[in-house]
Amino acid sequence: MQITMAHGAIWLCMVLLVGLGSAADVPFVFDQSTSGVAGYTSAQIEQDHTTSPDLAGVPIVSSPSDNESLEIPITGGGSGSGTQEKNIGELKRTLDARVEPDNPRVRDEAVVLALKYPGEKTIDQIVSIYDYLKNGDESKKGWGYVSDPRGIDDFMFANQTLRNGERANCVGGGDCDDFAILMSALVESIGGTTRIILARNNSTGGHAYTEVYLGRINNSDSGGQVEAIVDWLKEKLDADKIYTHIDTDTKDVWLNLDWGPDEKGAAHPGGPFYQGDKHIVLCIRDAFSRTPLRLPEAPEDEAEQSTPERQEAGNKSIGQTVTESIQEAVSIDQSRVRQQTTSTSGIEVQSWYKTFGGAKDDIGFSVQQTLDGGYIITGFTESFGAGEKDLWLIKTDDQGNKIWDKTFGGAKDDIGYSVQQTTDGGYMIMGDTASFGVIYGNLWLIKTDEQGNKLWERRFVGQGHGFDSVQQPLDGGYIITGWTSSFGVHGIDLWLIKTDDQGNVLLNRSIDKSGYSGQGNSVQQTLDGGYIITGRIRSAEGSGTDLWLIKTDDQGNMLWDRTYGERGFDEGASVQQTSDGGYIITGEKRSFEAVNSDLWLIKTDDQGNKLWDRTFSGDGYGGEGRSVQQTLDGGYIIMGKSYVEDTDDLWLIKTDANGNKLWDRTFSTANFYQFSSVQQTHDGGYIITGITGFSEGYDWDLCLIKTDAEGNV
Repeated sequence: MQITMAHGAIWLCMVLLVGLGSAADVPFVFDQSTSGVAGYTSAQIEQDHTTSPDLAGVPIVSSPSDNESLEIPITGGGSGSGTQEKNIGELKRTLDARVEPDNPRVRDEAVVLALKYPGEKTIDQIVSIYDYLKNGDESKKGWGYVSDPRGIDDFMFANQTLRNGERANCVGGGDCDDFAILMSALVESIGGTTRIILARNNSTGGHAYTEVYLGRINNSDSGGQVEAIVDWLKEKLDADKIYTHIDTDTKDVWLNLDWGPDEKGAAHPGGPFYQGDKHIVLCIRDAFSRTPLRLPEAPEDEAEQSTPERQEAGNKSIGQTVTESIQEAVSIDQSRVRQQTTSTSGIEVQSWYKTFGGAKDDIGFSVQQTLDGGYIITGFTESFGAGEKDLWLIKTDDQGNKIWDKTFGGAKDDIGYSVQQTTDGGYMIMGDTASFGVIYGNLWLIKTDEQGNKLWERRFVGQGHGFDSVQQPLDGGYIITGWTSSFGVHGIDLWLIKTDDQGNVLLNRSIDKSGYSGQGNSVQQTLDGGYIITGRIRSAEGSGTDLWLIKTDDQGNMLWDRTYGERGFDEGASVQQTSDGGYIITGEKRSFEAVNSDLWLIKTDDQGNKLWDRTFSGDGYGGEGRSVQQTLDGGYIIMGKSYVEDTDDLWLIKTDANGNKLWDRTFSTANFYQFSSVQQTHDGGYIITGITGFSEGYDWDLCLIKTDAEGNV
């Protein structure tokens, strides 16, 4: 991809291969003569664009559809001449994955910058983030420019950029797309709404930059707020002009966060646009509702004092607007996926439990928080559906109230083990089916729309269940791990399947180690595009097992593997890549002599070398780990079982970044039993699914538990 210097910015040279969508996003400058823009017609906004000398050479931005393509020149790095095509949808997914506002390292950086100013999603918090990235602070230098490798367009993950900056004593480094990705990540991490725009210039190359959503200027609730924010920026930044985009249909206003200087030589939010032939919007997280920004909040002791007034359109002053914004009740926008935690935003963390079921056994195996703040659950039901056990999919709101449910299956046992929301807003379910296929326990993949209606299904011969997992990688397909006794050389082998976005098999392979049999329980795509898998491995001649960690490339070829354990039965149940590039694993550890196992937590570096491990024995009877996740504070949340005499209790453990226990909670078998999945929620609490005995009778119900940040219900 051609890299050239222009306007202090560097990025890609590209040609759109198919027609652009209708253009309504118009560049607009708020200057000294601008007022009452809320009353402008679409024609007036467009006329201002065409007649403004400040916008000469700045095109209206376009929004191509996901199935369109970019033609990108191949240059440098020993490549021959020519071009390559990049799909718009794939590019969106790639950028979306690299923004990662919920990454603990990114989140911590954003929270520290935002805490310098009171309030929620305020414009001064955005200015704080921008100024830090561009100029640094008293302890770090500002952004450092580093070009991409020749012939390669390298989009760095936001947390990777921060890590590189720490090593170089600066805020971060890279080219303009890396700056845009990190800017977007930090703003999204405190609840703002951003988008990244790709710009092309025929003569000088291309560029990427971020914009933040200010609000809707024709809305009676926020129209005056948008113009008040613009005026605040002019005064705060000593800027005569603020550059934005306004959608002529919706009147949505986006503020430019590019790094180019203005006429006075100063770079600031709302600075001038990069000139070009085409500006293409990639609306990252475009399935989410947009959250408008607020004016800065004054300290409480100043809130009721008079503020110097500067008259605005509609006879409302800056002072009046600030006071009114402080008096507004803080609302929690549940449709945004990134919410601030209790420790930083003051949002009340709720706790509750819900049960779902009928006269027979109904069980949950996997839960995930969805983009709208609610939850999606899968498991099985005996109370409803067509067969003995039917795969069950339940969608709830943010309070755990059921919105809809679906059953899938035939006359026999059909079970869902893992569910994930996909980039199109629908769901991917992994389970197994005995109702369809030629043998019992076919691996079953079901894709639904956002309402749970089945779009397609795929079945794979071979048995895979227990802790098996499915994930959607960056390319939009699906990766699944489990075990199979249908093929392979050692009876039971670890099984890895990669499909495209329609479930068509791209790779289907067993992974083994000479003389051993193994099983995969958890898989996750890693930052380099490959995969990390954990499970167990057993010697063909021996009777024990070791915890097994496997790293593959993007084609499923093993790069390395590590085993952990001594004489006994050791197994990995869940693995996740951590913010430092290493891995966190939970499972169980039991010697041959022991009656029960201990819950096991292992931290490794990026090559799988063990940095530390911790064992947890509960009340002395032992336990096992089933699910682990790195939390927003850099620590870990573990869900598993605690053995108590002849029963198993649900066990929730919170640790710090070094695996030291901060607190743990157990939930009695009299009420809870066999829980399989935990996830930190947007408010800093935790969501868990499994089985409960709360209902009357002897049958189990599917249970959904929401805890607060301390694990209390």
